[in-house]
Amino acid sequence: MRKFISKLDFTLIFRLSLSGVMLVAAIRQSDKVAGAFGLFLAFYALVAARYKVGCGYNKC
Repeated sequence: MRKFISKLDFTLIFRLSLSGVMLVAAIRQSDKVAGAFGLFLAFYALVAARYKVGCGYNKC
């Protein structure tokens, strides 16, 4: 757990919080498209943090 917390950065936290808000809104409104996009955004955030790609890590 400590190793996971040490790898968190501002860009990852921002992207995961955005995807969390989308998932909550999708659940409340029973919207499958917003839910799928929220899941994709969470997956993208984790992959981008792992390989340090995308805006926030390199030049945008």
